[in-house]
Amino acid sequence: MSGVWTGRRVLFCMLGFFGVIFVVNGIFVYMATTTWTGLSTENAYKKGIRYNDTLDAARAQDQLGWQSKVAVGKGSDNLIAQFKAKDGAPVTGLKIIGTAVRPTHEGYDKKLIFVETQSGTYVANGRLPLKGNWRIELVATSSDGKSFRVNHTLLVKPRDKS
Repeated sequence: MSGVWTGRRVLFCMLGFFGVIFVVNGIFVYMATTTWTGLSTENAYKKGIRYNDTLDAARAQDQLGWQSKVAVGKGSDNLIAQFKAKDGAPVTGLKIIGTAVRPTHEGYDKKLIFVETQSGTYVANGRLPLKGNWRIELVATSSDGKSFRVNHTLLVKPRDKS
């Protein structure tokens, strides 16, 4: 008689099926709400109302025509940034601050302060602790107040064990 489907047996099967779904969904909701805040931009409203200022700064930066490159230095103990003008001449005398951001891991962001070592070449000390892609955010300011913001993606390769 175990093969007979009664109303009670169908009810318990349905309750068990939906009970499992509710428990699993509850676990997913708990994990989703406790692992990440969901906040990706601090002060989003204030940044939004200053959008026209951002557009004006972008136009002024485009008129400068500066170009930049970022690379990992020898031994991967420092970062090297190079700045050139429209005509290819090195841009000297800049004050450069930056941040190295690991897009996939929280807690590894690193502040960078660059010092000019050669004409148009700036070096920041500090090793990036994880291999993989980093976003290097730079703000370069000239002595006459001109500002240049740029983001670079930098691949940090594993170190040679030899």
